[in-house]
Amino acid sequence: MIRPVFVVTVIEGEISMFKNKFSLLAVSGLLLFAPNYLQAACSVDQVLELAKHGMSEDAIKAFCDKNEGSGENTTSDENVFSPETVLLEVKGKPSQEMLYTVPGNRTGFRALGYGGQASYSVFPGKAAKVRVDSSTPSFVIAIPEKIQPENYVSLVQLKLKRGDREMRTASGFYSLKTGLKKKVVVPIRLAEVKDHPKPAPKGYKLYRITPEKKLASRNEYALVVAVRQHSASIVGNFFGGFLNAPSSEWLGYDFGVK
Repeated sequence: MIRPVFVVTVIEGEISMFKNKFSLLAVSGLLLFAPNYLQAACSVDQVLELAKHGMSEDAIKAFCDKNEGSGENTTSDENVFSPETVLLEVKGKPSQEMLYTVPGNRTGFRALGYGGQASYSVFPGKAAKVRVDSSTPSFVIAIPEKIQPENYVSLVQLKLKRGDREMRTASGFYSLKTGLKKKVVVPIRLAEVKDHPKPAPKGYKLYRITPEKKLASRNEYALVVAVRQHSASIVGNFFGGFLNAPSSEWLGYDFGVK
């Protein structure tokens, strides 16, 4: 039997539901959610939470991986590792589950854009809520089995600026370069985990992430996953137009080392 599908309309915080709609739209201030992927791993509440943080339709679809099995929500089974969380391990023992943050975007221009520009993903606040006692933590994460794990997740050191933490995701002048800045990316080792008490959900594999070097104390870090790439666009200034750097939408699991 096909489950009912809901469209959730979000306008100035008010929520209303309508049955039997089969499209997913995002139009400026009006967000209409109708999961035409009936077996999506995200619940309506989870889709709402992603949209509340400014994620686009494509980004939400990318995050909500389909469960092609029974149609049950893959995150509802407490015996299965949730693909939405990261398990923090300290000294090889489970410490806590980390929840993702959807960072904001910032674009900086130099000399009205003629000195170049850069895009940043910004984590709010000077420090993450998750504090780690160890300089050599490890993390267990569920990664889609059809994606190369080393291209799925990165560990980055965040830079404190104006009371927030950020990472540069694109920069350039006449030519634009996207991706994380090499000097802030922390090298990691990934090893598949096959004997975890909670097995990976269907379509995923579990991996343990370990930094190749000790993390610096009193510094801020994040495990980040890119869910969508925005193309470059032309924006204007007083003297004409120039390329606006492309940007990405990220999910981040931020933490700080004591």
